[in-house]
Amino acid sequence: MAQKKDYNSNLVEFLRSFGAINFNKSNDYGKITGSEALAFPSMTISIQTKFTTTNNLVVFEKASDNTSVLCQTGNDFTKGGTASNSLDLRGRLLFSLGTSSGQALQSTQVGYTAVINDNNWHESVYVADSASSVQRTFTDGDIASSVPMNTIPAANSNEWNVGARATGSIGYTGEMAELAVYDRAKSAGFIKKQKSLLKRYLQSRAEKPEGLVAYFPNTPIAVNDKDWTHEWTDVVYGYVMRIYNNPSITSYSR
Repeated sequence: MAQKKDYNSNLVEFLRSFGAINFNKSNDYGKITGSEALAFPSMTISIQTKFTTTNNLVVFEKASDNTSVLCQTGNDFTKGGTASNSLDLRGRLLFSLGTSSGQALQSTQVGYTAVINDNNWHESVYVADSASSVQRTFTDGDIASSVPMNTIPAANSNEWNVGARATGSIGYTGEMAELAVYDRAKSAGFIKKQKSLLKRYLQSRAEKPEGLVAYFPNTPIAVNDKDWTHEWTDVVYGYVMRIYNNPSITSYSR
């Protein structure tokens, strides 16, 4: 796990610096360095998004030959491959686990949000609960779906990709802010008040929500590097997301 950094000395400046990444080109993407171990038997992932697309585009993915944790925008396809499982998934976020990279959406193990492609900010939360073998998805604090979980997320040697696949393909078009990862399944009650609890944590640097292992709330900072153009820093253990191909940075208010 990355070494924890001390942000207290820059806290006032930091709290004024909220912003969002606007993945406005098909090849914009990010990688969270040192994030190979950020997958757990039970886990919770929360993200704020703002988009209008109805295409099948990757928001984030941690993939290998053995397991895949995937979030993508939905398109119009038949869930589970049969008419009895049909569902119009356009304008939703889909979360899923699979047994191989890119194959998760071929099964019925797909958690989905409400329709949120209205160009407004929405909080989407995905909970993988291995103890009860269920996946739950929440939209703006309310449960949106609950589906079986037959694949347990596991650590693999691949880093998290954000905004696209590892190669920069199937790139998300839209805005993204406040990515948070927990090493356990969080309750519906916690998810209802998560935003205020994270705000309290940022303001006081105390009362860290239980199980929080990564949280990216601040504005990505431009860097002068030959390969990546921005860095977005996690405030828990100091993970750094390197962002490629110069997406725009937009205002965001929490």
